[in-house]
Amino acid sequence: MADWQKGDLALCVDGSRDQGAEGGAPPQFMIGGVYIVESIVLGGLGLCFADKVSSHPTGGWQAACFRKIPPLKPTADDREVIDLMNRKTVEA
Repeated sequence: MADWQKGDLALCVDGSRDQGAEGGAPPQFMIGGVYIVESIVLGGLGLCFADKVSSHPTGGWQAACFRKIPPLKPTADDREVIDLMNRKTVEA
């Protein structure tokens, strides 16, 4: 199980399951779609997204249908741009 946090990127890997909605059709998630986690429910078993509303009592979607996209580490080029943005001198 991923250690989900608010702001994490979630990749949909299973859009075929009933994602926990009770009554009414749940919003459809596109397999391969990336969504931003708004909050976590049920001890990490459910995820809430800012642009998706669930009718499930917890308000969340099954976390098993998503994979966490790990944040990328800055490369040397990224570091140079960050330093320039922070107005630090950069060696040529």
